[in-house]
Amino acid sequence: MEIAENMYYGLGQIALAVALADGSLDKEELKVIEKKIGKIGESAGIDLGLVESSFRQHSKTRSYGSAELLEEGISNFHLGDAYL
Repeated sequence: MEIAENMYYGLGQIALAVALADGSLDKEELKVIEKKIGKIGESAGIDLGLVESSFRQHSKTRSYGSAELLEEGISNFHLGDAYL
C-alpha cells in the first residue's frame, strides 16, 4: 500500500469506528457514509475508494470493536503523514 493509501484507509476506519460507537453498524449508516465520502472525493478530485473499501472489509469480518477500529484507523492515517 502506498503512503497516501494508508491515510485514506485509516480515514475509512475512523469514520467506521464513529458509526459503530452505538454498538452496531446499520446498512443505512454505511450508505450515508459512502455517499458523503464519494461526494468529498469527487469535489476534491481524488479517489477515496480505499475509504469505502475499509467499510466493506469491516462489514464482512466485523472482527473489531469501535475502540480497536479507531486505534487502528488513527495508526493507519498517521502512516500517511508524509503524504500531507
